[in-house]
Amino acid sequence: MKNKLFGFALLGVASASFVLASCSTEPPAAKEGVIYQTSVESFWIGVGHAYMTFEYVEEAEEGELSGYVFKVNVDAGDGYSAWLSGNYVLEEENGTFGDLTLTASWDASSESPTTLDGTTPGVAKTYSLEDGVYTIGVGIPSAGVIDFELDPVNDKVGEDQKPEVSDSKTDEASDSDTDADTDTDSDPEKTIQVSLSGSTSASMAGMEIKAEGKLDVYTDNTWDFYVKTSPGVSEDYLLAASGSWAVDMTTYVTTLTVVEETAEDSMPDTLTLTVDYTDPANLVYTCEFAFVSSGMTFEFTLSNVEAEPEKTPQVSLSAQTAGGQSGKLDLYTDNTWALGISYYTGMDYVESASGTWAMEGYTGMTLTVTSDAANVLAEDTYTVAFDAVSNPGNIVYTCTMVANVPLVGELTFNFTATVAIPA
Repeated sequence: MKNKLFGFALLGVASASFVLASCSTEPPAAKEGVIYQTSVESFWIGVGHAYMTFEYVEEAEEGELSGYVFKVNVDAGDGYSAWLSGNYVLEEENGTFGDLTLTASWDASSESPTTLDGTTPGVAKTYSLEDGVYTIGVGIPSAGVIDFELDPVNDKVGEDQKPEVSDSKTDEASDSDTDADTDTDSDPEKTIQVSLSGSTSASMAGMEIKAEGKLDVYTDNTWDFYVKTSPGVSEDYLLAASGSWAVDMTTYVTTLTVVEETAEDSMPDTLTLTVDYTDPANLVYTCEFAFVSSGMTFEFTLSNVEAEPEKTPQVSLSAQTAGGQSGKLDLYTDNTWALGISYYTGMDYVESASGTWAMEGYTGMTLTVTSDAANVLAEDTYTVAFDAVSNPGNIVYTCTMVANVPLVGELTFNFTATVAIPA
């Protein structure tokens, strides 16, 4: 539900004499107090490694956090250390896990801080369990957003050491809860039948404003629509509109009627909720409408199915032929690559071939062609070389590809990219 602000990942090879202190993809043995520990994620094309721990700290040293604490432990070549930490709350009852909430702080004024993706310092972010794991995005300098997966069942490495409440206190709490239940005559929480989400953007005074929307449709035939913007006045979702819904049993069209709006004329009078019944076991709900706020119009397309995440380039190489054609070789963080060709100035790049890549030590990588519909590439594999010596403080990537394009002819691309080594 969140947009990720992907950074530009760099290869962290400082020079020919750079020494890697740790290249293991296995996390160190869990320390005392650690309850959960994730697998290691790699970045900077295999040079950097990181994992997360979730622990209980009863007595913290001065300046450190206590209680339930999470840490993002990073090895940039000199051993693991915590680059980000904060407190966490994990809902669990009799082995059934609920939401995971993380709250972290970092220096937002820093040029390259490690951040908790999708939130700001000191503001909590909640993660839902999906397919047995929580996916936590962390922004690591010069590596973009790295996703860590916490499996609360398989990643458990220790027991919760928090002191248990005494029986007397437990009894008192139970009595208090009983009294509260007896004295409180509140309505039960509404049940969500389906929740839709989506993001869009609009421009104001030359600035792009991003908006995220969430539409909760309840079983009691009501609905709520929430919005948050970035930059905006709040990091939390704010209620924008609510109303009722009904199904036309003749056409089976679901209509959402707007009853209340936070801002007048911000919503249409009615919305249409469409349902795709192609897969009866996985119905796809969609709702499209325009939302007006502060003179800006946000065109929302909300769905209960998350969009495929945008792939993040680890590095992009470029080249131009003698005939003026431009080429782009994108190497992605998911170990895939794509060749794009622009045949004249102003033309969008056309993806012409793609494949996978693998590291060959720390001097280069091998690109394997897996898709080449027009058969423009003669070779099955190509080499990208790294040079961290000739241009101090930078890494130079090079790769040569010859493409034979129908009706165009043979195009030679001498790809190159010069990237500053992260400090």
